[in-house]
Amino acid sequence: MDEMPSTLLADYRTPTYTQDTVPGELTKEHVNENGSWSMVHVLSGEIDLYCEDKLPGTPQRLARRAPGIVEPGERHRLEVCGEVKFYVQYFKDPNP
Repeated sequence: MDEMPSTLLADYRTPTYTQDTVPGELTKEHVNENGSWSMVHVLSGEIDLYCEDKLPGTPQRLARRAPGIVEPGERHRLEVCGEVKFYVQYFKDPNP
């Protein structure tokens, strides 16, 4: 999906990560908790987002002006492409 529903509310934002500080759980296939949406914001560099339910084995290259959106229940993982700074913003549906 290229856009998130406009009714979502920002919930939690991770710290800013680098290629050296990205948590291992983000680089392993996982699903967002509690039906939340997420958006990966790249501040510098590039990162690959693999959404295994949409395009198995095919990454979406994320960069400063190209954030990545992950839908609830979607299996995904990140792969760092060299030096990078990024964070993840989580969103929730106020009317689940």
